[in-house]
Amino acid sequence: MIPSTIWTAVLLLSPLVHGAVLPKRDVGNPTIQAKLNHAYKPSPHALARALRKWQVRLGTDAHDPTMKGVIANATATPTIYDVEWVTSVGFGTPAQWLPMDLDTGSGDVWVYSDLMAPKKLANRTYYSPEQSTTGTEVANSSWTIQYGDGSYASGKIYTDTISLGGVDIKGAAVEAATTVSSSMLHDTKISGVFGLPYKLTSQTYPQFPTVMQDLNPLLDQKVFTVDLRYQANSEYQFGYIDPTKYIGEIQYIPLVAEAGTWWTVEYSLYTFDTMNHWQAVNRQGIVDTGTSLLLLDEDIVSRYYNTVDGAVRNSHAGWVYPCHVDLPSLTLGFSDEAKYEIPGKYMKFAEEPEAGEGMCMGSLQETSVDFEYSILGDIFLKAVFAVFDYDKGAVGFAMKSIDL
Repeated sequence: MIPSTIWTAVLLLSPLVHGAVLPKRDVGNPTIQAKLNHAYKPSPHALARALRKWQVRLGTDAHDPTMKGVIANATATPTIYDVEWVTSVGFGTPAQWLPMDLDTGSGDVWVYSDLMAPKKLANRTYYSPEQSTTGTEVANSSWTIQYGDGSYASGKIYTDTISLGGVDIKGAAVEAATTVSSSMLHDTKISGVFGLPYKLTSQTYPQFPTVMQDLNPLLDQKVFTVDLRYQANSEYQFGYIDPTKYIGEIQYIPLVAEAGTWWTVEYSLYTFDTMNHWQAVNRQGIVDTGTSLLLLDEDIVSRYYNTVDGAVRNSHAGWVYPCHVDLPSLTLGFSDEAKYEIPGKYMKFAEEPEAGEGMCMGSLQETSVDFEYSILGDIFLKAVFAVFDYDKGAVGFAMKSIDL
């Protein structure tokens, strides 16, 4: 899309998963959760949508000082194949709770609203600015998002209160949709995108701070953590790092300076369990909760699948393989101290009958040949505890107990 909030596989494919706010901790800092939806089966179009997200880039202070020093935690829930995690976020007063995709590859917070044609809102939850006592329309304002497949969304801007994990962000910019292209209406169980950017700007006119720019001054630390889990409830935590969530030390990888708008890190090694040795590389990867798949360069992906009996490249679904075959694990290394293994069972994405009977689509796929970055999506993030640190200008990774 035009901004970094491009509609991803995660957004278009997700069923409704209603989040819940956990009881507050002793320090008064809540956690937001999302719950697993067992009913959804992903589509191979996830690859096309992920590529579209990353191929096309066009690129007032209302804080409540009494809220300084709070911490918020959000829980996210995946589908049966971990296509997405969806978190319940409140908009307005009283809060209108909407299922949102928390996306580190996006900058804006936009929602379906009752400013749209009613027929486009059927069976969907949405934001109603007139029902909020704190919502105010910004005169002569607008926002527009365009996607690589030609789909689009646009609308008006309101300032309103956003409730995230028990923390109220007052006077935040809420991008309320007035128009959404028909191709984006298939998933009636998702109500918008919640961007968690590093230094992306919002796609608004006039220019507004991103919601994360509004939230960060309210937190104890300018940090949030992501603990995605294989087919299980997951968590986003804001403002602190929970030492019970990881094992050993957090290894911080500095962000790549020339890719300063993204959560972009460099990895230098890879191996898989049929390779028996490390291969040196020099690659940059965007850490993106809003992309379901792991997208790496063609040479790495082809080497991986060349070790898988029966694996072939399919024009519709990318790399596919016989479902009965066990895929090898894949390990990415960011330094000698920071090496993280993705178990082979995580590498299966979905059955793909269009590629042949008994064929499955892999979670590891190739980036576009003219795209310079890898995309370290949810497949990778399920294998690590991730820390997104604004002050350090780094992403930290740590080991955690994972489902094997």
